[in-house]
Amino acid sequence: MNFDKTTVVFLIVLSLSAMVWADVAVFNFETTYFNNQGTPYDKPLNVEIRCYGYFAGPPNFQPTFPPDYKPEYLGGHSFSCPHYGCQTIYSTHWNYQKRDYCDLQAIAPDGESFLLHNYTKKTIKNEWNHTLHGLEIVTEIDLSGAQKD
Repeated sequence: MNFDKTTVVFLIVLSLSAMVWADVAVFNFETTYFNNQGTPYDKPLNVEIRCYGYFAGPPNFQPTFPPDYKPEYLGGHSFSCPHYGCQTIYSTHWNYQKRDYCDLQAIAPDGESFLLHNYTKKTIKNEWNHTLHGLEIVTEIDLSGAQKD
């Protein structure tokens, strides 16, 4: 991946300053490839990912979903994807959270919209990058099963 040095230095400083806390966020450097019906989707997209589940932290830690479980918003991130194979940087902090599912909404400049409820992505690469001090992830997301607005 080609991230500029200023961005990487900023993220490293931010990561080191976060070590004061007991729970540290991990930065993900992700390259995402969107496909639609088996072909690369090369239009620009504005993407929002929203994840749901429940807070499972102290004092009521529960490793499984409670019987009266109702999904609540846990967090997410958004990014612009100007072309096929877009690169994003985001942090994850899932401590004490039990994720149930994530939704993805992608909107092209011409108004074409895709909504993937409980979406899945094919992970091609997911490994720690010592140079970036974060996870380097490469994923592929198929838009063909999306609801269209």
